[in-house]
Amino acid sequence: MSQYSHLSTPDPEFRAPIPHPPNFSFTGDVKALRERQRQFQAQNRESLAARLPAGKLTG
Repeated sequence: MSQYSHLSTPDPEFRAPIPHPPNFSFTGDVKALRERQRQFQAQNRESLAARLPAGKLTG
């Protein structure tokens, strides 16, 4: 019995990775994601500034 025999048995829990849809655009998605993050951070900064006393917000 080989020490690697357990590797050849198929794992019932294994799921093959879902292939990307043909219209998937990685760079476009990254740009959209960055834009969403930028808007989210801007909102966070505004709400932080509203809650903190003036002059306390740095960075």
